[in-house]
Amino acid sequence: MCAGDIEHPVRLQPRAELHPGASLGRFGFLNVGTVVYGEVSIGRYFSCGRGAEIGVAPHPLIGPFLDVLPEILEHNYDAILHLRTEAGLFEDGRLRRELGEVWRTEALSALIGSRERVASILGSFRSNPALSQVGPAPHYLSLTHHPHQNSGHLAASILSDGSSGGYFAGAMFWVRPETLRPLVERDKVDSRSFPQSDRAAGGSGEQLLERLFGQAASLNGGATFGAPVEPSEPLIMDLAPSEGTLQTHLEAALRDRRSAHAARSQRALAW
Repeated sequence: MCAGDIEHPVRLQPRAELHPGASLGRFGFLNVGTVVYGEVSIGRYFSCGRGAEIGVAPHPLIGPFLDVLPEILEHNYDAILHLRTEAGLFEDGRLRRELGEVWRTEALSALIGSRERVASILGSFRSNPALSQVGPAPHYLSLTHHPHQNSGHLAASILSDGSSGGYFAGAMFWVRPETLRPLVERDKVDSRSFPQSDRAAGGSGEQLLERLFGQAASLNGGATFGAPVEPSEPLIMDLAPSEGTLQTHLEAALRDRRSAHAARSQRALAW
């Protein structure tokens, strides 16, 4: 079915659907059974796997993960990887994209920076039943120093536990899916449970969700390991949450990156 706008040439496989209000750019490819719902605009050279469903979520950053979590739980995976795009941090209403680049680079390097790092993480989940999550070590922040905006009342009502611990700012991590079951059992939480995220104003819905993920991981003695940004370094088994802010860390990492770049440039000029 094709009721949306198309910039030819495109290729639609059997049972692919482009709903009214959706658009697909030139050289796009919708595989078998793929559904693109209304209000979705896809650019050129797009391709996807079979049976994908693409739509605009009420909470576009983290919420959709909650919607698919019940289905994920049916498969009894040892671990899954949750990644997301991160445009940057807002400062006084201004988007700092350069900080977003550092954020993404560190997270991807820590989580999937090498075959050995991925093997180490998956091996840890299989050998340690208490392990709940593994995330970028520098992004693990203290819930005590960065608490829920509603003083934790919603978290307590959902999780029935007063544990603290930490959370991974940006919500990029490996996690044992069963760890997150309390968030969605009995239809407790999905993407419609939260208002649209106003990221320039702090993204309260997004911040609440990433804290809930961290708090759920600590239930029943669940362990959290840290993955250093450098993939060759071993996982940190006694990870302690940072009392500082993510922005402070990213600003320092950005300065270090620029200093290293300037040093390389000076060496090149000296040659």
